[in-house]
Amino acid sequence: MKQEGRDRTLCETAAFTARLVHYAPNVRHAEHEHKRAQISFLLLGDTLEVVGQREADVSVPASGIKPAGIRHAAAFGKNGALMLAFDFAEGGAPDLFNRGEPCHWRALPQSLLGLIRTALRDGAGSREDMFWDVLSHDGQSHRSGRAVPAWLQRARERIADAPEGACLGELAADAGVHRVHLSRAFQRQFGVAPSLYRQRCMAARGLSHLLAREGLADAAAAAGFADQSHMTRALRKQTGLNPAALRNLLG
Repeated sequence: MKQEGRDRTLCETAAFTARLVHYAPNVRHAEHEHKRAQISFLLLGDTLEVVGQREADVSVPASGIKPAGIRHAAAFGKNGALMLAFDFAEGGAPDLFNRGEPCHWRALPQSLLGLIRTALRDGAGSREDMFWDVLSHDGQSHRSGRAVPAWLQRARERIADAPEGACLGELAADAGVHRVHLSRAFQRQFGVAPSLYRQRCMAARGLSHLLAREGLADAAAAAGFADQSHMTRALRKQTGLNPAALRNLLG
């Protein structure tokens, strides 16, 4: 029997299950439906999706929405396809399915592609928060200069004060908003997803400790990193330089 692809669960929460799915070349799925609502992100390859008389032929990184129970068929390109798929529990994603009709795919902006790549690369420890940020991304630009709502400013300050311990779900609950709303408001106001802002704060804190002549291991521990390798990766991702190079440049 021909292998149709590979499927790995990356994250399971009460609201959604996130899976990385690879479809082998030329795989076709006859008309079917899913019991759970789904949002899919095409990362590599091509897909042709058919809903009734409507077709979507997608060859660029894009996202597509499928509410529960929608009948659809799909075919994947001659080189295969890679998708990040989110399957939602009933009521697990308010407002996420009001961004377009089924079989309407939207190209992914570079900011969202970068967020997805970071979520896939950074590992299980931070994926839930980063996946919420992926799902919440609405493509709207940063609105600098606007007054910051008090609840959003408090959330930002709590992340900056203790980035290693900041639970974004708890910040949303404390503010009385959904996790999706926190992410969207944060990105629109400050131009960065809250999970990435937390990473930037940790990297900045680590560098400050390092430049205060602390050893790498001590600086990493003081900044909340798991170990010095973790801090090294964070600094390289944020600046392109490792700790030794940064310390040499800054004296």
